[in-house]
Amino acid sequence: MRACTRTIASAGVTLLIPILLAAQRRPVELGVDGGLGLNFNGRTLTTFSVPIQSLRVGFMVSNNVSIEPSTAINILKLEGSEAIATISLSLSGLFHFTPDRSTAQAYFRPQAGLNFITGGGESASQFGAGGGFGVKMPVADQIAIRLDGSFVHSFENDDFAASNGIAATVGFSVFTH
Repeated sequence: MRACTRTIASAGVTLLIPILLAAQRRPVELGVDGGLGLNFNGRTLTTFSVPIQSLRVGFMVSNNVSIEPSTAINILKLEGSEAIATISLSLSGLFHFTPDRSTAQAYFRPQAGLNFITGGGESASQFGAGGGFGVKMPVADQIAIRLDGSFVHSFENDDFAASNGIAATVGFSVFTH
């Protein structure tokens, strides 16, 4: 439970960072995503999360590169069983094919992350890595719609078998300036 508390605190700090950095000279991208995910490890797990699957914050390092931490928190409860909480934290590097935010902006996105699972008094974590492609399409001066497709491999450990996952998401982004 202590690890879960630390994880939630870390996610909170990650979400507060944009407020602290709002005055920086490069824009900060605040975003939410919803979408469809499929996870394969012998059985298929399908998740459909709308309107919000994850929260993300993008920090522009240069005109073509941004660093993007993201988080997702889910609570699953089946009647007659204990609730299971999952907290996912990931870090992506977006490499934009064009620096111009006023037009459609395609990108490649490698990522790595940790999933924390707790339930029934037990907790465990699993590391994953992968990547994706997407496009940001401006709809107003500081607002964009984001379409993204990704693949993540979660590595085997003492608590979990290895698995592969694919996802398609639709997101909404707001830029600080």
